[in-house]
Amino acid sequence: MRSIRWILLVFLTPLFGQAQCEVFKSEISEVEQEMRRVHRLTDSLKTFAESAAYGDRADSAREDARKAMLLAGEALASAYDATSVAAEAQYHSGICGIDAVKSAAIDAEDFSTSARDLMEEAYALAKKAYGARNLGNIHYYIRQSLNASREAEKFAQSAVYAASDSFQSCTHDDISLGGNRK
Repeated sequence: MRSIRWILLVFLTPLFGQAQCEVFKSEISEVEQEMRRVHRLTDSLKTFAESAAYGDRADSAREDARKAMLLAGEALASAYDATSVAAEAQYHSGICGIDAVKSAAIDAEDFSTSARDLMEEAYALAKKAYGARNLGNIHYYIRQSLNASREAEKFAQSAVYAASDSFQSCTHDDISLGGNRK
């Protein structure tokens, strides 16, 4: 009876590991997609933020600040999604067992968390700029928001690279790990 259990364990363990890697790949792909969206949105909001930051009329600067705030809010929502999925992906990367996968997944989680934190700051500052009553305050708050957005964009791009690297590193070509022979 013990030999049957041992044989089943030997044959079923690789399938479990491969299934966990598929879950990991799905999650890390979602992190990559959400961080690409954060990157695109921060790139788009920079146009409105720069216009508001250097505009000479309060009403047009406020309208541009509103547009930047809305885009920052969308980017923040995507960053939150990416961060929550990155934590799950990082957990599943440990089951995968490949050090390069674990390392890149940890980096993806760290970068997405940093991008999220900066997008929170950028959104709060853009909201203050939109609510400001005079042009000087609009300029001040939106410039601060723009700086936070630029930093968030860098972290989002780093998270994209780390997620992609982690996905590409998750290979199980070894037949003993349930992979396929090539």
